[in-house]
Amino acid sequence: MTEPDDPATNPFDDTDPTLDALATELVAMLRPLQTVPDEVVAAARGALAWRLVDTELAELLEGEALLVRDGAAGPATFVAGDLMIDLERTDGTLVGQLTVADSGDPVVAVAIDVAGRDAGAVDGALDDLGGFGAEVGTGPVRIVVELRGGRVATPWLT
Repeated sequence: MTEPDDPATNPFDDTDPTLDALATELVAMLRPLQTVPDEVVAAARGALAWRLVDTELAELLEGEALLVRDGAAGPATFVAGDLMIDLERTDGTLVGQLTVADSGDPVVAVAIDVAGRDAGAVDGALDDLGGFGAEVGTGPVRIVVELRGGRVATPWLT
């Protein structure tokens, strides 16, 4: 095994005073990189905004956006194109139904995802009436529905 002070394996002379000057110069050169410039942060946020550009945002049609303090909320209905999303949150459980807006027929969804800090997984299967349920806890949640024609998401609900 070679020794770290062996000139054959360590080309730097630790006693060389120019190393201190070089280290000082490197620190001064890299110091401005410690904070991310505002324009880089703005560009990164803008890039993230495009990650769901192909997702249509469902609009609240009736009800409140599930703003509750006591763990229970009245129903809320969201609409996006022909898709109607009915949601109700009670004691940490979110129950929903997907239907065709004009006819009320159940929707055939490819997948459904309930996203949130405390949200439990939804297996993606809807019942025969387009219904689903998930344990969501008390944090914000949103529903993302994959359809054959695209993707629809509700806004974040608290």
